[in-house]
Amino acid sequence: SKELPERASDLFLLGWMYQNGRGVKRDPVIAESLYFLAAEDGCEDAQYPLGAMHYFGKDVEQDYQEAAYWLSLAAKRGIAEAQSLLGLMHCFGWGVPRNDEKAFNFCYLSAKQGNPDAQYHLAALFYKGRGVSKDYEKAVKWYRLAAEQGHIEARWELAKMYDDGIGTPQDYKEAVRWYSLAAEQGHAESQSTLGKLYYLGSGVEQDYEEAFKWVKLASDQGLAKAHCNLGILYEYGKGTKRDLNLACRLYALAIEGGFEEAQYNLGWMYYSGSGVEQDYQEAAKWISLSAERGIVGAQYLLGWMYNFGKGVPQNKEKAFNWCLLAAEQGYADAQSHLGGMYRYGVGIAQDYKKAVSWSKLAVVQGTASAQYVLGEMYHNGLGVPKDYKEAIKLYELSAEQGEVNAQYSLGLVHQKGLGVKQNFQEATKWFKLAAEKGDARAPLNLGLIYQKGEKVGQDNQKAFSWYKPEEGTQFDIGFMCDSEDGVGQDYEEAFKWYRLSAERDNVDAQYNLAKLYRYGKGVQQNSAKAIKWYRRAAEQGHADAQYNLGLMYDFGEGVKQDLEEAGRWYSCAAERGHADARFAMPEDNSQN
Repeated sequence: SKELPERASDLFLLGWMYQNGRGVKRDPVIAESLYFLAAEDGCEDAQYPLGAMHYFGKDVEQDYQEAAYWLSLAAKRGIAEAQSLLGLMHCFGWGVPRNDEKAFNFCYLSAKQGNPDAQYHLAALFYKGRGVSKDYEKAVKWYRLAAEQGHIEARWELAKMYDDGIGTPQDYKEAVRWYSLAAEQGHAESQSTLGKLYYLGSGVEQDYEEAFKWVKLASDQGLAKAHCNLGILYEYGKGTKRDLNLACRLYALAIEGGFEEAQYNLGWMYYSGSGVEQDYQEAAKWISLSAERGIVGAQYLLGWMYNFGKGVPQNKEKAFNWCLLAAEQGYADAQSHLGGMYRYGVGIAQDYKKAVSWSKLAVVQGTASAQYVLGEMYHNGLGVPKDYKEAIKLYELSAEQGEVNAQYSLGLVHQKGLGVKQNFQEATKWFKLAAEKGDARAPLNLGLIYQKGEKVGQDNQKAFSWYKPEEGTQFDIGFMCDSEDGVGQDYEEAFKWYRLSAERDNVDAQYNLAKLYRYGKGVQQNSAKAIKWYRRAAEQGHADAQYNLGLMYDFGEGVKQDLEEAGRWYSCAAERGHADARFAMPEDNSQN
């Protein structure tokens, strides 16, 4: 004690030196003791640093009551920093009774002196209406004063108020300016939000690379929300190379950080097998958690999973209930799906009126699938009066969004002239769009239009190019290959398609296949097989097959000659109006 200066001001100065390590080794404990001695000896300058050391508890034991004592003395002397801290202590009841009015008064006194922390806290009090009437405009005023001094949290709050239009006209550009300033100071929330704005192009030109840059900076600081947003960018390859596996890991990291919104994202990845091995049970776990939190997209998907028993036991009742819950909250896809369920009676009793009601709600939101279903109901008069014009209007809205069923239906109404003047060019246009999207029905319609030359000019080459090897088109493909025009005659190809169609009991294919076997075209000549396929077609009432079968029995071609059997088949063909068969019948048969 003999070594310490006796004057209070010297004690204060020495305390400052020990606190900051200036000229001596830094020692906060000695600094606190010196400040205390100086304050006790009447050095007012020691009151604030002594109170601040106990307030923050940095390097010395935190003691709010001790802090309150010394800060109160400093605040009475008008020390802005002390007033600001004392305002916070009254706001939260730290070392003093909680008192919003005193909190406001101390913050106001400090803020008037230009203290940015006090200005920030004063703005928050105006925003929340604590100790003063709620006033968003004054909140903006004080946030701006603090923000202009570089207060990072004030910049973040001011940006949000411009973003949401609270206390000031909504101004996305001004919001971006303040988010940017805070983000450049390292504010993680601002970085994440700024990235989102660049992603959406809100208040700034859309820029995925810039979005990625800011979201990654926030994610690198451990912000759970940013982990999720960064996962979205990796999932869709926006601003960076697509990496589904990394997206999954980021979603999981976001969940670990408490960001529950990522549960749906991770559940979807497991459901679709994107970036992870498909696992419906794991998907159900995360989607269920998300659905129970009220996320409508998750509720809809969970209903879908119950409907088909994916990851959960199949339960049509639960499927309906989850879908209904999402639909009642205005989720368009759920409304559309519910309309379809009522339309077709899937899991619930068929009810056209309810199908129309739910579909209309989804149509208002522009859902393509609902536009198609409602159009189809107007088309067929289900739950509403039949109205082709209304159906066409809805089909067009849906088709323009790429709904393949609507495109096909538009092709049909133009092909048949339902509600519009028959127009094969327009039908062809819509059938082509549907066919290019994989609709199995459209190619056959296109092929038939070109084959018959219905107002588009007969073009067998185009017809063949649209026919697909489906059951309904196999004969048509065979016929195109069998004919001399169009695709170029190819008996081997014709034989292949005729046989596939003949085996499915297409009578014309059976007849033509018999001819190829009879004359050895595209296949080795085989009269016995020709008789076999003529007989199959003849037994189905094919007059040409009956006549040719009669000829083969008449002349013993590939079979023992049998005039009685020949006459029987000639007679069958003649009864069906086959002119040559009438002349071929034996005299006695012709009189019968």
